[in-house]
Amino acid sequence: MGVYKRGESWYIDYRSADGSRVREVVGPKRAEAHELLGKRLGEKRDEKKFGRKRIDRVLVEDFCEEYLRRSAHLRSQVTLKSGVKDIASYFKGRYVCELTEKDIDDFIITRRDTPTRRGGKRCGSSVNRTMRIFSAMLNSAVRLHIAKRNVASKCRRLQESPGRLRFLSHDEAATMLDFARRSRSRHLYPILVVALDTGTRRGEIFNLHWEDVDFKARQLWIRETKNGTPRHVPMTERVREVLSKHPRRIDSDYVFPGYASAQLSNTFRTTFADLLQRAGITGVVFHSLRHTFASHLVMKGVPLHTVGKLLGHRGSNITLRYAHLSPGHLQDAVALLPVWENGRILDAGTKNVG
Repeated sequence: MGVYKRGESWYIDYRSADGSRVREVVGPKRAEAHELLGKRLGEKRDEKKFGRKRIDRVLVEDFCEEYLRRSAHLRSQVTLKSGVKDIASYFKGRYVCELTEKDIDDFIITRRDTPTRRGGKRCGSSVNRTMRIFSAMLNSAVRLHIAKRNVASKCRRLQESPGRLRFLSHDEAATMLDFARRSRSRHLYPILVVALDTGTRRGEIFNLHWEDVDFKARQLWIRETKNGTPRHVPMTERVREVLSKHPRRIDSDYVFPGYASAQLSNTFRTTFADLLQRAGITGVVFHSLRHTFASHLVMKGVPLHTVGKLLGHRGSNITLRYAHLSPGHLQDAVALLPVWENGRILDAGTKNVG
């Protein structure tokens, strides 16, 4: 109980009026943690004395900034900031404590019917992702006595389409790399080669440091992954050659300097989209290169378990999406069945008794 530090952040630990244990992350300053702990203990005394909690009136846009500050340790900052920005814009001028289930439902419908930046239809998974962020934010608001309850906890979830597993054919990949090689960007071609030959995610590539590249062992060390588990990824000869020729900057240890920031990451997205347009390739995003890596391995007969290990999947369920590409995998499976009649073939008209 009290104030303690974990990593770079200070936390407070106390018992609420109902006896339950509460932990809150405050930030990098110890003084702020002590100040907030004093405030919480005062609120606890008031609740015991008057039988009610004092709910602070905080504007949604102000709390969005506060939530981002408290969530700076979380991964997927780009997705988090994008979702919080949409929430702050829609509910600007409203108080967190005054939001209702109807407000939440109206927001969901509005997001569903609002086209994407490219004018396309917004998919259900995108809206659901924003709502997961919103619900987590309101849970935090309840803990901080800014809202009485989480009005988004039981909101509707839109149907998510499984979508098509789009991957590049051999000819499409060759065309894309040919255009990338002639691009003015010196980073574009090596980034795409690494993606196609390692199956690593965009964020994993952009966070690569030169110390993570082991030319002798021919492997990459992926230190920051989606599931939080670092892994080694073998380098093909193409990757080894491309990275060995790639220039290094004295002022940065990143293999691809600058792209780890959200701003340049978005710039790369535009560059990549323009490249695909010039190459005449449609229906592809950067993550499709990861699907391309996995799909072509499976079609060459590499076991799904091995592909999953290379992709960094913790379980087999995600890797199973590539199962239909395995050559003859279903036929091989049924071939293992025993010969039920001990090698005898029954006549079609024979009556099976017993």
